[in-house]
Amino acid sequence: MARISSNDDSQHLIEIYGNVTRLYHKIDSSDLASNSSEYQGMIVQCITDLQRVADRVNQLGIFSDNEDIDDVTTVELRYFIIHALLADLNLKLQNSTLPDVRLQNIDTAKINIRKYLLLCRYYNMYEGNGIQEDEEDDPVPNDPANAKLSTMAQFRLDANSRQAKIERYQQLKEQEKKIKIIEKLMEQDKHQLDEETIRQYRILQIQSWINKSLDSINSIDSEMKILQHMTKMKKNGEDPLKENIDKKRPLPKKPIVITREMIKNKVFGAGYPSLPTMTQEELLEKEIREGKVVLEYNKCK
Repeated sequence: MARISSNDDSQHLIEIYGNVTRLYHKIDSSDLASNSSEYQGMIVQCITDLQRVADRVNQLGIFSDNEDIDDVTTVELRYFIIHALLADLNLKLQNSTLPDVRLQNIDTAKINIRKYLLLCRYYNMYEGNGIQEDEEDDPVPNDPANAKLSTMAQFRLDANSRQAKIERYQQLKEQEKKIKIIEKLMEQDKHQLDEETIRQYRILQIQSWINKSLDSINSIDSEMKILQHMTKMKKNGEDPLKENIDKKRPLPKKPIVITREMIKNKVFGAGYPSLPTMTQEELLEKEIREGKVVLEYNKCK
């Protein structure tokens, strides 16, 4: 692996990266609306500057696939999370309302996540496979035995995924807690932190971004499917927004029409409920027995 050729190159790269990370933290802690022009402008600037750093790191060959994490110096360890930051920034990017533009942004984010997890795997920081490729077709899709096996395998994968999410969440909380403690020590600036503490801080950043990146994969895949469907509809001349509105619109209810003939038939018709069941005298006697009608009269002495 080729190290940075001179102290001047190293210092210049550190300064650029320092400015970029400060801008990233400003974006991450901003109270601005996510779709505001100022907020999106900071994201675009941060992506541009961070990509310059990534290109320079790649030119210098700082990282390789035949080393261990212990072989990376503490100074160079800071550049390890560049692709994770690029992925996060591209997910925040809202530079267009067109689905194909958004699809391009999240596809770029997915590519950067893949690069980051692959780098982590090279340095034995991550044991998984990163983003899985498309699964091969079942050679015998109509075979009931294969279908049952596939279903049971999917259940196991889902269970493992849920358990993995719980474990990642717990790990991430613990990692972020330790990161904040070290960052407070950095902000105090009363004494220079030793290299071991700084290195621990860099390692914690790498581990926390592994967990964040893995959590982003499912949401990226889900959004990509929706956007691909919308893009396909648009190419076919259909309006995806109209389709959503039509799906939400309730079916019209059958109108109730009351006509004069209907009312007339109920009053004067021959069927129920028009036919009387008792005479007026019988109805009066019934009301008196039930106490619904009280007759008043004067008693004669």
